[in-house]
Amino acid sequence: TVSLGGAFPAPPRTWRDAELFRGLTKAELEVIEPHVAKRDLALGEALVEEGDLATDLFVVDTGRLEVVTRDADSGRELPVGEVGPQQVVGEVALFDELPRSATVRALEPCSVWVVRFHELRPSHGLSARSSMDPRPKAVRSAYHGLLENLAAMLADRLRLQTNRLRDGAKQREATGNFLVNILILVCAYTFLLSGLDQLGERAPANTSLVSIPLQVVFALGS
Repeated sequence: TVSLGGAFPAPPRTWRDAELFRGLTKAELEVIEPHVAKRDLALGEALVEEGDLATDLFVVDTGRLEVVTRDADSGRELPVGEVGPQQVVGEVALFDELPRSATVRALEPCSVWVVRFHELRPSHGLSARSSMDPRPKAVRSAYHGLLENLAAMLADRLRLQTNRLRDGAKQREATGNFLVNILILVCAYTFLLSGLDQLGERAPANTSLVSIPLQVVFALGS
């Protein structure tokens, strides 16, 4: 498994220092603060389960978590990747509003910041109050700021995954070329051995003089 967001950076000092909240104003952070809570996970404890409804997103404070998905045919869990400090998990289901597509489980004792993202939507909670309330504008601004940061983080993750897919494609191409070359060598070697058999019937003494160098050449080629 690999990190879903590249190398793990240093843990944030507080939730405000996490990359998800970079660039937000003091007023926007104050709006978000009541909707952020800390959660501790023991080794092996699940943060979310595949199929759960998605209302929150999570920012890893300390520790590492694994992301696994269940194969529909075999029922086995397949590893997808890992997330570590400052990385966000659980954000995809918030965009498509579908159940969680994977299970996230602690690989070691962890702590995460739980962001109740659905409560910050402009149509929810404070923003639905009277227009005289000065807070709705700040709620919308904080929500859009989070969306922009999430989009940037997802773009970085997509770029990283694209690079990994490209490298994987190069490795598969190299492996395919290697196997083709080996098959060509084996076929050529088999063809020449059959020629040596015929040569041995006519000049047995010369067979070893030809076969030994031939084996060395094909061994080096392989």
